[in-house]
Amino acid sequence: MKLNLQSSALLRVVLGNPKQECKYFGICRLELWDGRPLLENECVARCAAFYAKSRKLQLLFLKNYLSNALYAKHFHPFFLVPFPCELPAFMLSLFIGAGTGAIPGIIIKPGEYDFLHVPQGICVTFNLEELIVEHAQSAQPSSAISQRCS
Repeated sequence: MKLNLQSSALLRVVLGNPKQECKYFGICRLELWDGRPLLENECVARCAAFYAKSRKLQLLFLKNYLSNALYAKHFHPFFLVPFPCELPAFMLSLFIGAGTGAIPGIIIKPGEYDFLHVPQGICVTFNLEELIVEHAQSAQPSSAISQRCS
């Protein structure tokens, strides 16, 4: 199964928001980007790949929407995620299949993440952690893998 529409959607990524726990570094919030101007601590990314078995999510941070200041602060020498970042509900559909009777809540785990420069921007592969919540409907993580950054 390929990643759905959200995989090609543009995401507004809020980095290091002074008003949240992720005050200096890390991903504070992921939202669908509606084209509005970005604040100085925001950039745009796209879901590049999801690896269900290894619980990884690859985001492509688009260079056309990544300021030099954000790059210097957040991508040297690695991309730091000091606090867990919960994926928003619209992204959870990437991980849900059919069968187990549970709906996963998913977070990006804290860590120091290497990144890869590609022509479109910067790829970062994040480790995910699944928080299982019992639910009346059947669901399980899918085994979907989409294109990788190259």
